[in-house]
Amino acid sequence: MFCALSTGAHAQLRAQVGLEGGLGSGDESFDSPTGLGITALGEFVFSERIGITFQTGYTVFRSGKGEGNIRTMLPFLGGLKWYFSEKKSEGIYAHAKFGGQSYKISKQDLIPAKTLLAAGAAIGWYKAKDISPEIGYVFFITEGDPKGFFSVKAVYNF
Repeated sequence: MFCALSTGAHAQLRAQVGLEGGLGSGDESFDSPTGLGITALGEFVFSERIGITFQTGYTVFRSGKGEGNIRTMLPFLGGLKWYFSEKKSEGIYAHAKFGGQSYKISKQDLIPAKTLLAAGAAIGWYKAKDISPEIGYVFFITEGDPKGFFSVKAVYNF
């Protein structure tokens, strides 16, 4: 199934869904260095090399210290992709993202989730109708030190 819609000579809409692994950084490294999540991305490619994106997902970092903390993150990021190749079906890209991140620590049930400023950058390989890898870093500002995580994704391109 291919979900690309042509709106001009070069423009098209793309959709991706996949899995994301994270490696926390910042103060206390989220109590646990590793996280796992899902991700979804929509992209409007309007030229040979540039696409506008919207990304969301859900990532969970579980406490490694036995305290029962679970940190959940729900990003909502807009961005730009720059494709290094003019081929429409595959190639390397750079991806810059900016937006917000809902951040919640489950042990603090009485405290609502916080919405924080977030930004990130990534590099990946796009291949139409196939699984594509992406590695990157997303950071966000909390009270005190900034936090973030290194991200490794495997997404399916529709």
